[in-house]
Amino acid sequence: MGSHQQIVERSITSLKPYAANARTHSKKQVKQIAASITRFGFTNPVLISDDGEIIAGHGRVEAAKSLGWKAVPTLALSHLSATERSAYVVADNKLALNAGWDRDILAIELQALIDFDFDVELTGFSLAEIDLVLDEASDADPAGSDAEEDQVTFATGKPVSRHGDLWILGRHKLLCGDARSSIDFEALLGGERADLVFTDPPYNVKIDGNVCGLGTVKHREFAFASGEMSENQFTEFLTATLKNASSVMGDGKLPVPITGQVVGYGRPPAEHRFQKGRSGNPGGRPPRSKNKPKPFDPASQPTDNLILEEAYRPVTIREGERTIELPAIQAAVRALAIQASVCPEITIR
Repeated sequence: MGSHQQIVERSITSLKPYAANARTHSKKQVKQIAASITRFGFTNPVLISDDGEIIAGHGRVEAAKSLGWKAVPTLALSHLSATERSAYVVADNKLALNAGWDRDILAIELQALIDFDFDVELTGFSLAEIDLVLDEASDADPAGSDAEEDQVTFATGKPVSRHGDLWILGRHKLLCGDARSSIDFEALLGGERADLVFTDPPYNVKIDGNVCGLGTVKHREFAFASGEMSENQFTEFLTATLKNASSVMGDGKLPVPITGQVVGYGRPPAEHRFQKGRSGNPGGRPPRSKNKPKPFDPASQPTDNLILEEAYRPVTIREGERTIELPAIQAAVRALAIQASVCPEITIR
């Protein structure tokens, strides 16, 4: 590359997009680039060939157009051959994607911008992504947060709440109730319908000996379904509680488990197993009319059956050298413990 190269302002109408550019730019991203240009300026010239074909900077040109710009700074890569230009179009996009993030440092930088009341969305990160990065950094800090709002004062003495007590917390309600009772759901909702339910039912597994930690925190046993129920009793317990929850949800608001499509355990449905003559087998692909999977229609299945079938799907768990089989709902608590990095390694099949 010679020393005579220089940045030249060229009219946008004289620039031609590279016809074989595989990189795409959504309207949202073009708006983000435009916001960046408005705040920081056009800091990176558009790379072009001698005849004005864009090599790198398609998104920047589109953003400049959206801002009403007539010309943009360009830099001609005269030293590249046509083949080299084609390769650079791909390399310029892919090499940037190969980089990673030090998320701890990223969190520090984003937090600093927030502290300066800077519009952090100009970084290209959405507010949801920024919250996630900051939350991860906070969770990874062994010392935790010392912010005033994170300090919790635990009450002492005898509990004053009793079954049936309904606490009004501004526009929120908190009921001391029993999920097995439809009357309690009615007392809480007063005829309104729920759009979303967050539920974490017990697994009929004793806390002691199964929910392990570092020994600093002790958990009490669940009031119900803490290992004392038989399979039939636990089935009845789940049926009653989950049926009550589903009965107070609005139309179309109940998430239905799609059985037969679960990855990680159990056998796949017969129509999805490898068969002779299907793609991936030596016999080759059959006509489209053969071996066509029958669509699974969750609406044709009773909700209770779907929930219970999913909850009791057999799962094989390996804990060190020991292998045991449990219903999926009981195995889930162990999988959650793995994510919290407090239990020994467990493999689920």
